[in-house]
Amino acid sequence: MRNAMLMVALCCCVGLIGCGSSEAEKARAEAEKARRAEEERAKERVRNIERVLAADKGTTTGVRSVAEVVARMRAISLAGCPTEFSSAYLAHIHAWESVAVVERKAIALKNESESTGALVEAFIRGVLLDPFGKANEIKAEFRHLQAEYEVANREVKQTFHKVEQIAVAQGATLPSR
Repeated sequence: MRNAMLMVALCCCVGLIGCGSSEAEKARAEAEKARRAEEERAKERVRNIERVLAADKGTTTGVRSVAEVVARMRAISLAGCPTEFSSAYLAHIHAWESVAVVERKAIALKNESESTGALVEAFIRGVLLDPFGKANEIKAEFRHLQAEYEVANREVKQTFHKVEQIAVAQGATLPSR
């Protein structure tokens, strides 16, 4: 009887240990499955970042205006990219939009300075003993636009540097330039 009781107790202990190890194995398997799923999501985020960077590389090829660059950049899907990367890339697009504004102003100023009205105004100012007045005004406006362009261009470089930093931090490989 004593041996029978000992045998029952031993079976119960083995059964409990077996159940515990089975649950531990299940937990380990679930943890491994979750780890693999997260690794796959991370790889997918990296692939999406690299896709965006590859598409961005071609945005300035063969364009005739900065507005065209911006349109190409806006057409790039940021789907599947980490939020931090998407936000940085949108800031980069906004920097390019600042350059586009300067470009539009420069075109308008060029057209204005070459217009018949500007020539007539310069002639009248010449008669009124201010022959370089209009030319000086246009020159000052071009200097102002040059300063605006330099600020916008610096912003483009800074924002793209941030995009690249985030891409590398996420494990992406940058395309060759």
